[in-house]
Amino acid sequence: MQGLTRSEVTMSAGGGLGPPQGENPLPSGGFGAPPPAGGAPPGGFGTPMPGYPQASYPQQPPQSGPSTMSIASLILGILGMMTTCFPLGILGLWLGARARKAANSRGEHSSSSDNSIAMIGMILGGLFGGLWGLYWIISLVMILLGFGIAFLPFVLD
Repeated sequence: MQGLTRSEVTMSAGGGLGPPQGENPLPSGGFGAPPPAGGAPPGGFGTPMPGYPQASYPQQPPQSGPSTMSIASLILGILGMMTTCFPLGILGLWLGARARKAANSRGEHSSSSDNSIAMIGMILGGLFGGLWGLYWIISLVMILLGFGIAFLPFVLD
């Protein structure tokens, strides 16, 4: 420690090196200095410099995702495709139609994600709901005809 006098380097109360006892470690007006009298410092982020216009940015509409009805339509359409429960497909078709109608009433065009998801749900739900419904109708007719043919000899006796 060459060039320093004993008064410049003293031990502080915390055990480390610091300024002599009773001296302020920060210079006046530096970091940690109290604000000037009268409140907050002058000039802020909200006031523009003189001679420069206030910046204005176009307002963008809030980004919203697909509606709950269109997602439910897609899920029910997929479930109607994967299971033999045709009412799920019919319900997916109905919810998809409602979701598209709601999206159109909000002014969304046909390429929006809400409309697209609802359309996919309608296609899956209508196609597979109709196919599974037709399957169950044919199965029921076959069962009834089978029972009719099986019991026909007993009825004719």
